Amino acid sequence: MNLDIETDYAWQMIRFACNACDLPNLADKIHLGWSNGFTRALGKAGKHKGQYRIRFAHRSWPSLTTEVKKNIIIHEACHIIVLEIHGSHEGHPHGKKWQWYMHKCGENPMRIIPRCLTPNLKVQRKKMVKLMHIVHVE
Repeated sequence: MNLDIETDYAWQMIRFACNACDLPNLADKIHLGWSNGFTRALGKAGKHKGQYRIRFAHRSWPSLTTEVKKNIIIHEACHIIVLEIHGSHEGHPHGKKWQWYMHKCGENPMRIIPRCLTPNLKVQRKKMVKLMHIVHVE
């Protein structure tokens, strides 16, 4: 996996999501990283030491399609967007506010990922895994 290319693509999609949600400067406040330690998630978004942070699963990333990567990146960006606008998720992290921003970015918040695309994740499901169950907010 060429990490520079993947990182550039992630930034492109994060900026797209921020622009689609009328927050063009938000992308500049986000720190992006990769984790080798993810075993139950493809991505995580949250606030760490007062700064927004998005991290992706380095080991699982190469097995994903571009379409799935786009959905995961926007999924995580929408968590940051909710935090920026509303201050919290006010209950469920995949609630109506987060779902609304996903729709605003042209993504389906109920996206399904075939299990064969996530071989490195430890999940309970057998054949299909809902994205919202394998991508968590810190």
